[in-house]
Amino acid sequence: MSSKYRRKKGIRTLRKTIVIAVEGQKDEVQYFEALRAHLNHHCKLVIARAQERHDPSPMGTFRRLHAEVHKNRRYHPGHDQFWMVVDRDRYHRQGSLQQAVTHCIEAGYQMAVSNPSFDLWLVFHFENPTRAMPKSIKKYRKHLMDQAQIHDFSGLMQRLNTAMAHARATDNGRDPWPQQPGSHVYKLVESLVVNPKSMPA
Repeated sequence: MSSKYRRKKGIRTLRKTIVIAVEGQKDEVQYFEALRAHLNHHCKLVIARAQERHDPSPMGTFRRLHAEVHKNRRYHPGHDQFWMVVDRDRYHRQGSLQQAVTHCIEAGYQMAVSNPSFDLWLVFHFENPTRAMPKSIKKYRKHLMDQAQIHDFSGLMQRLNTAMAHARATDNGRDPWPQQPGSHVYKLVESLVVNPKSMPA
């Protein structure tokens, strides 16, 4: 066959997969499902969900992430990313957070820790309350969403740049998790967003 009729073989680009294990069974899962639907781009987002029988501590979340990574051979270390999404709150005192962080670093996984909880990351979509933290960050988050007439997390997706800017402002760039109120979830979201500056505030 003449060379001019030969079909050129294209180079297949390996699509990056981002695997996240979340501590919570509801809010975190629903948020990242909304984020996955909103972004819908070249990255594949896999959510390792927590079940009632699972240990909700940071170490339990790390073990679930580790199990997901090793049970599925389609993941490519060095190309794909593996994230643990947990809260500081009570687990810091129990030592589980430090233990999980150490294991994540050794395994080459990444961490998105919120202090005190994931609800602060959700509040960052509206404002930065860290100078005068409300007594209940969850109640305050629900109040802000009701006030803005946002009924589910898909309504927060147009505020991603605002959330990332507020969270970034609380990060000193030195600690593996926020020592003061803050959230490193912005680092995970940045890894999913192709061009953050092009997104709505």
